[in-house]
Amino acid sequence: MPIYRAPVEDFRFLLHDVLELDKQRDLPGFADLSPDLVDDILSNAGKFCEEVLQPLNQSGDEEGCRFENGTVSTPKGFRRAYKAYCEAGWSGLGAPESVGGAGMPPILTMAVHEMGMSANQSLAMYPMLTAGAYGALLATGPDWMKQHIAPRMVSGEWAGTMALTEPGCGTDLKLMKTRAVEQPDGTYKMNGTKIFISGGDQDLTSNIIHMVIAKIPDENGQIHDDLSTVNFFMVPKFIVKEDGGVTVRNGVNTGGIEHKMGIKGQATCVLNFDDAIAWRLGPKPTPRSTPLGPGEKRSSSAGMAGMFGMMNAARLGVGIQGIGLGEVAYQNGYAYAHERRVGRALTGPMEPEKPADLEIVHPDVKRMLLQARASTEGLRALAAWTTLNISISRSSRPEAETAGLLEDLMTPVIKSFGTDMGFEAAN
Repeated sequence: MPIYRAPVEDFRFLLHDVLELDKQRDLPGFADLSPDLVDDILSNAGKFCEEVLQPLNQSGDEEGCRFENGTVSTPKGFRRAYKAYCEAGWSGLGAPESVGGAGMPPILTMAVHEMGMSANQSLAMYPMLTAGAYGALLATGPDWMKQHIAPRMVSGEWAGTMALTEPGCGTDLKLMKTRAVEQPDGTYKMNGTKIFISGGDQDLTSNIIHMVIAKIPDENGQIHDDLSTVNFFMVPKFIVKEDGGVTVRNGVNTGGIEHKMGIKGQATCVLNFDDAIAWRLGPKPTPRSTPLGPGEKRSSSAGMAGMFGMMNAARLGVGIQGIGLGEVAYQNGYAYAHERRVGRALTGPMEPEKPADLEIVHPDVKRMLLQARASTEGLRALAAWTTLNISISRSSRPEAETAGLLEDLMTPVIKSFGTDMGFEAAN
């Protein structure tokens, strides 16, 4: 039976002794962050992950999500666990207090995020994606969205997604086909298809706020193959009015769920947008008054900044997923090596009275376990240091600009190296 013990003591050593959080009280969100509060958050998050999330991990993967009559159902126990997660306040740990969050700094949300991914990645991804979505909404949305939509996402009443990838378009956004046409009332009608959308549909929340990128045609109805036409939109599953009232179902429909090798309790969906009502985020693009010159490119739209902010948070989150999976893989590999018997030690039988020695006596087994542990602990420290630099970059310290550059540099490194080493540990 798979096991998981949250590495609370490792986090305490890292945050208190290595990074010395108690000396960072001048940073945003650190003023009231006493060592006792940090320990309380870590220990309670670890306990929740061990006792509530982890027991549903294997059963959730075996059962998987179900797609019937156009709707998605999550595995047994997921709804109850998600509700408990939100009621305990974990869904809003890093959100601003102005929208109902706890206002904790990224270094603590990183720690809780890693433990959730180790315990049950399928379930933990739902609130992780929502955090990225409400973060983008707070950065780019108008006041009515910040007042009526973001708090419901922070509380966990509503969820959020990132809807970027299309059947014929991944990283090359110029090839995107999804379009949004402006309407007289200032909203947009969106048509197109997005694929591989994690949390695209589920039965955990009463509404889902999709953060979507799409192209806006020019005055002649033409779509240009460059980033200037790409804009960022908020598209709710159920339409939300500017006073916060919820009305009818929007034109967002689930075309199916992907059949994956793992994380089957996470609904990875095909989403079809059929005249869906969408709200553009960020300043409205200003049309050019003159044609483009030879070799001149259109500038990127204002919405791209919001989208990339959300994606950078997701990149860091994906790297931390890899670290979390490396941790739980190491723990289970270590336990297995102390239970299974195979062959004899090179120096002679360690337990002659037994039919074979424990697997842990073999040097290459020790090497693999040590490598998994060393890479996981090292990457955890790197991720924590990077999230500390996020806070420094938002401060008035002289090194704020340098910290921001370090954050930009290390985010893709943590994503790629964290997932590579997590895979190697699990392999």
